[in-house]
Amino acid sequence: MTEGAITAVDAWRMRLAASRAALLRALEGVTERDFAAAFDGDRSLVHVLAELAVAERMAVARARGDEREARVPDRPLAPQVIHDLAGARYQTERLIADAAAAGEASDRLAALVDGIVDREQAVAARLAARPRE
Repeated sequence: MTEGAITAVDAWRMRLAASRAALLRALEGVTERDFAAAFDGDRSLVHVLAELAVAERMAVARARGDEREARVPDRPLAPQVIHDLAGARYQTERLIADAAAAGEASDRLAALVDGIVDREQAVAARLAARPRE
């Protein structure tokens, strides 16, 4: 490999960072009222964000061979959900770091990253397109 070449692991990290940055940009200016308002049918924005965190944690757990299920809290709160998103991303980054240390760049991990990025981008796009008061 030549110096400066982008590895699969580097590409995954860049995609994850870009999707998270897009999500956070879309959240700029969101108020407590916005977090609690209906966003996706009868689900609030904070509930949708909580589902993102749970989905990422479950995907990482499955990639590690752990099939335990997690659930979204009945009444998630915005600060805890934002923290949970950060924690889920930390777990994803650890999985990728472990894969890099083992010299693994698999289709399974590429699919994991694809799923996380796709979910985040979808929510970010819906957030960016929402009518603002």
